[in-house]
Amino acid sequence: MPAHKQYFEILGLDAPPVDRKAVKRAYSKMLKVTRPEDDPAGFMALRDAHDQALNILRWQAEDAAYEAQQVETPPAAQPDIQNTALETDAASSLTYSDMLPEGPSTLEPESDTSYAIGPTPNFDAPVTIFEPPAPKTPPLIADLNALLDDPKHYNDREQWNILFRKARQLDIDDYVDFEDLLMEHILRFHGYYEDHPLHDTPEKMRQRFSPSIAASLFKTMNWDQVSKHGYHRAQQIDWLERRMSLRKRGVDPVPVPTSDSGGSGNVWLWLIGAFILLKIVQALANGL
Repeated sequence: MPAHKQYFEILGLDAPPVDRKAVKRAYSKMLKVTRPEDDPAGFMALRDAHDQALNILRWQAEDAAYEAQQVETPPAAQPDIQNTALETDAASSLTYSDMLPEGPSTLEPESDTSYAIGPTPNFDAPVTIFEPPAPKTPPLIADLNALLDDPKHYNDREQWNILFRKARQLDIDDYVDFEDLLMEHILRFHGYYEDHPLHDTPEKMRQRFSPSIAASLFKTMNWDQVSKHGYHRAQQIDWLERRMSLRKRGVDPVPVPTSDSGGSGNVWLWLIGAFILLKIVQALANGL
């Protein structure tokens, strides 16, 4: 894939997306033709572009909210004190009869209901209350919380298989939301957002996932194929790799130092052999 392509071009768009919905729809469309098993590099670039687009939208929203808070309310117009005083003096010199029109009155006689504008409202009529729609519940959040809250479940491979079988039945938009939800919950579960003294050295923190569950989770969600450069999500994934003590691809495991006990054992064997040989020589000399 050409390196000069913008992130929105990798998503198949002609211009930067305007909202999260546009990002998810573009990502789901490109995902149908860019599968990780067929094109790992293309999928990695697509996933990078998806995360970068969401981050840019989030930063734009934060900047807009900050700028809105900085806008000062214009001061209210000051009344013209001099003209107001003149008008007040003129009005105070008039009487009620001076304000009535000259000639015979054309006004209708007042009635008890002359103050009413239109018909009297019916207070027994039903009142229609318009309530805003309830916020959409994130997909599978209850299942994910139940799994992570139980120590017997979050290291049980079958429980994770059940969760991912349900996730595969979601439509593509909800599945993209599930991916983001899962990442945030795994980060929170491992203490990413906590003020922990070992936050900068997560590999020293006590492990919670078994090595097999951690490796399977990274492989299932393709987190091990996401580029580690240039945006916030990459830093989070790199932190999780260290937190879960996962060996990175292309890096040989650290060799285990061999013990020197074998060398000292060989010395003892030489000494015993020399002692036996000496005894044999002595026996031969005595016999002669």
